[in-house]
Amino acid sequence: MKMMKRICSVMLAALIVAGTMIPVPAQAAAISGGVKFGGWASNDQSSAYFYVKSQNVDSFEYKVFSASGKLVKQSSAYVWNFTGDNTKQVCLVQGLKKRSCNYVSLRAHKNGAWTKWSSKYVLVPEIDADWVKLNLNKYTQTASLSWKKVTGAGRYVVYLSKTGKGGWVKAAATTASKVKLKKFKNRKFSSGQTYYIKIVAQKKKGSKWISSAGDTKKFYQYRFWFIY
Repeated sequence: MKMMKRICSVMLAALIVAGTMIPVPAQAAAISGGVKFGGWASNDQSSAYFYVKSQNVDSFEYKVFSASGKLVKQSSAYVWNFTGDNTKQVCLVQGLKKRSCNYVSLRAHKNGAWTKWSSKYVLVPEIDADWVKLNLNKYTQTASLSWKKVTGAGRYVVYLSKTGKGGWVKAAATTASKVKLKKFKNRKFSSGQTYYIKIVAQKKKGSKWISSAGDTKKFYQYRFWFIY
């Protein structure tokens, strides 16, 4: 019996030593050049693509976190390239929460090892035209805007322009999902003049406000004019 216990003890010790000697897969450094937002991959903004500079990546993994930081999804993704652009390798991220701020983190598999997870990229959705209501009062010459809230957004900034192609002027910044506009550049709205509206959702990260992802320079198909 004592001999059997000794044999078992020796075998257990050998297993423990062997276990400590199991090679741990190597981990590459962080993704060289960082992760960049490429654009929305769906009209409802539930998926987006990110890219890294080409560096022999053969697969990606990504994590999606809610606005509160809760893990929503973790998945693998194939690598693909922009059409006609071999300098970028692209990861398609799916499962983003709709009408909500999201955090996205990626890691890449290259040269037989996984990189470290990237820092969390903040994704703030664009305000869709279908989320907005516009009411005009020609007697008071005011334009009342309201829109569906973006979960996790800290504020909304409203811009006005006379062309929709530039010359944007900040008209309001609010934590509410509505605003009443009375003036353009401190002057009452002019009769017959078309005004274009752009609404940008923002989320605060540290001391900085992160704006909607995508092309925030475009106007979002809202415009109005008064005839009186």
